[in-house]
Amino acid sequence: PPPPPSSSPPAAPAAVISVEPHVAAIRLSEADKFAVLGSDGLYDALSDDEVVRCVDDHVRATVARAAAGAHTLRCAPPDGCALARECARALVKRALKNGAADNVTALVVIFDWPAAGTPAVAVGGAAGLMTGGAAP
Repeated sequence: PPPPPSSSPPAAPAAVISVEPHVAAIRLSEADKFAVLGSDGLYDALSDDEVVRCVDDHVRATVARAAAGAHTLRCAPPDGCALARECARALVKRALKNGAADNVTALVVIFDWPAAGTPAVAVGGAAGLMTGGAAP
């Protein structure tokens, strides 16, 4: 015989997606060299510290290579846009290598502070898609 009907309605499933954005207002200073906006796939695979270290190491290494080649690399456009894009790609690759279980998107904003005033801003982004549970 079929089971007796339940006297209470089934429990609602727990919410897995939130439409509430994570928003913060921060006053920037010359100590701020870059900002990273990333999807949950990025931050599920990398800690905040790992993200900062990855971008900082990539920027320092690129600037050092440019200096060794007698090329002055500015973090403002157009050099900075390529550098920001390279940093975003490095973040996505590292997240996928760390076993990211979700799609990964990173947007890196590099600030080039002049002697005084508002910084020039260079932006670059990258995305990685998880397919079949393995990195592409």
